[in-house]
Amino acid sequence: MENLFYQLAATRAIEIDRRAIKTCISRMKKAHNFADSAQEACDIDLHLLIHEGAHNVVLMHVMRVFSDLLQKGIFYNREQLYHSAGVREALFSQHVAIAEAILAGHPSEAVEAALAHINYSSNAVKEIREDEQRTAL
Repeated sequence: MENLFYQLAATRAIEIDRRAIKTCISRMKKAHNFADSAQEACDIDLHLLIHEGAHNVVLMHVMRVFSDLLQKGIFYNREQLYHSAGVREALFSQHVAIAEAILAGHPSEAVEAALAHINYSSNAVKEIREDEQRTAL
């Protein structure tokens, strides 16, 4: 379901959605220059803007129900992930790739970029959890 947002946003986003996504990416680029990962919290905003840009009421309602949970998970994972070498840069590049595909109106590229981001994030979190378990023993 999550990937559907990216596909729909690439085909349905209107000018106000595109401007909001561009503004958010600009904020992310500025924040990326800071060493503090909390500065990049606008990645949550990017995902929410993409959900809104999909213009699907049912999907948007579902995401709003889960948004608080997702935001807490993203914040926790970001803090964990940014301690690993190269992860911060990879996540930033992935967010830019997703936004650029949506802004260009390329749904298959948006889905591909979103899947790469989700898979990368999931694998990185899994590795962190495995490292935590190894060191806890």
